[in-house]
Amino acid sequence: MKRLLTIIVFLQALFFTNHSQAQLFSGNPGIGSDSTMPKGEFGLKAGTNTQSITGDQWEHNYHTGISGGFWARMHKNKIGVRVEVLVSTFRLKSGKLTDSAGNSYYTITDSAGHQGDFRATCLNVPLVLEINILKNLLLQVGGQYSNLISLANLNDLKGSYKTMFKQGEFSALIGAEVVLPMNFSVGARYRYGISDINNTDVSLLTGTWKTSAIQLFACYKIR
Repeated sequence: MKRLLTIIVFLQALFFTNHSQAQLFSGNPGIGSDSTMPKGEFGLKAGTNTQSITGDQWEHNYHTGISGGFWARMHKNKIGVRVEVLVSTFRLKSGKLTDSAGNSYYTITDSAGHQGDFRATCLNVPLVLEINILKNLLLQVGGQYSNLISLANLNDLKGSYKTMFKQGEFSALIGAEVVLPMNFSVGARYRYGISDINNTDVSLLTGTWKTSAIQLFACYKIR
């Protein structure tokens, strides 16, 4: 969390010292402002979270979950800073390994030998720098801090598997958002996990686990 706060302070300092003469969202009434003070906005966000995880112990396919929450931003001229608080879900399935005899087996199974299947719920705090590159089109770059809230077993696995994962994860983000009429906007982002989330002190499973995700979303500006 200290690293996240450092990033927030840095971006805010960068934002407030920008004195470009161009107007943010020029030509789009109600969004740009001639005021010398930055303009604040906030609203709702919802979309899909299609996510994958690396590591030999996991199936590498992308699985789609949902995401939703709130966003707020301040902007001036062609630069803005945006923070969001989101809850998202995604699915994880255990992968297959092959032993020395050529036999395949799932790394995590239930009592009947079925594939491990989990649904994860995370709290996410993205922080992005927004740049108005074209009329009504925003480029977004930044980072995200995520914390695992719960990990539900979707079959007959015994015990809790949540502790296999480290609770804090940092990711890099890049995306774009298109501003539409009537306070709506739509966009897409790609998220790449920087942190290794394999808690080897507990999981006893070797290797590096990193996540990546493709996010599609719609936003509504309340104010």
